[in-house]
Amino acid sequence: MTDLVTETSPSARFRRYLKVPGRTRVEPDYYIPYWRLEGQGPGPTLLVLGGVHGNEFEGPLALYELLQELPEKEFVGTVIVVPWTNLPAVEACRRETPLDGKNLARCFPGSPEGTFTERLAYSVGQELIRGADFLLDLHSAGDAYTSPPLVGYYRAPGEAGERAAAAARRFGLPVVWEHPTIAPGRTLSLAAEWGIPALYTEAPGGQRVRAEDVAAYKRGVYCLMDFLGMMAAEPPPAPQVFLRGDGDTDGMPTFRRGGLFRSFVQVLDRVEEGHVLGQVLSLDGDVVETVRAQQAGRVVFLRATPTVQSGDRVALIAPEMD
Repeated sequence: MTDLVTETSPSARFRRYLKVPGRTRVEPDYYIPYWRLEGQGPGPTLLVLGGVHGNEFEGPLALYELLQELPEKEFVGTVIVVPWTNLPAVEACRRETPLDGKNLARCFPGSPEGTFTERLAYSVGQELIRGADFLLDLHSAGDAYTSPPLVGYYRAPGEAGERAAAAARRFGLPVVWEHPTIAPGRTLSLAAEWGIPALYTEAPGGQRVRAEDVAAYKRGVYCLMDFLGMMAAEPPPAPQVFLRGDGDTDGMPTFRRGGLFRSFVQVLDRVEEGHVLGQVLSLDGDVVETVRAQQAGRVVFLRATPTVQSGDRVALIAPEMD
């Protein structure tokens, strides 16, 4: 197992390890490093996850900067930081866990008797999420897609949904996305089951990390701590775009033909139903498919890698909130 932070780090004394028990007697246990930082007085427990997908780097890099800075700041309560939640996926630079091919972000609440990813989800849920007062899960668009910097939340019934909605507006990212429903298997769906308010984030991704996205994620953590009454932070910039709708990327429309995708839109463009999003060209240059929007709204996720196969996802469009 790679030790991603050396013992010379100022934050090393806060390090702990999350145990993922082996499923059989001959299978070794696995340990995921995380950091538990205690403030100067009692207060809420904020859990921040990065690296649930192993090819998304904005969150982990922001959390390493946070681990350098936070011990020197005045705050109350507890901050639990997990830069690389799915360490085997990180080491393979893959969205899925290479040990079993499963997507950790679809496996919660997991199972103590399941495959590695299911056992990892169970350990994260029982040992970390269950004890949190607020959950923040940092993501980005991954390898083949792009998105604007955004913060999203599930508008769960009751106080948890209200607090998530208020926190999202204070996080400081330009796009706020509210989901009236949430698919099972997510960290947010598990948090909602336990009445824990939660946010997630997205950034352009593409295995290219922009310094401004890392800075915005770190600033967002401080703004969230301010919202929770854990510390004082600078006022965040106001959101510019408010979206409401299904955020399930698994349900995105797909290409019918393979080839080279030429996009005619960019993320956050407004489109109407039937608007041409782009075309798929054969290697001879012929148009083999014209891709159209299936609903009106803003383009949130968009295929960024030109080479596509039949069945690859195209784009996700979300309606604007009134």
